[in-house]
Amino acid sequence: MQSLIVPVAFLIHTQFDEIVPLLESLQIVPPSSSTAVSGLDILLKAWTESALEIHGSWAIRVSSLALGDLLASNRPSLESIRVRGDMIINQSNAERACALVTPASAAADPLLHPPVIMTRSRTKSCASPL
Repeated sequence: MQSLIVPVAFLIHTQFDEIVPLLESLQIVPPSSSTAVSGLDILLKAWTESALEIHGSWAIRVSSLALGDLLASNRPSLESIRVRGDMIINQSNAERACALVTPASAAADPLLHPPVIMTRSRTKSCASPL
């Protein structure tokens, strides 16, 4: 799967304004459904399911940059996309997020205190007693 995701990730990172609207405009009917979904929806589901299979420093970097570009764009189409996975941000680990930010300070000034993204390893390390 990496052979298809990395080139698309590269295009998203380098040609964002052309590729993302194209992916959003593609309407595909998956075999398991009768409802059409966007190409971006299908790409993100495949991307997140196979993210651990991406190897090599350049490929991982390009994949991370492209996902970051998508998240930073705040496109309305991203709000409706649901991918498989576990929600790893909750009240207990957000407060402890290794003392980076508290939910109260983030709510008070979201620009100075953006939400903390918890990786699985950080979640495990913050969940254990200090």
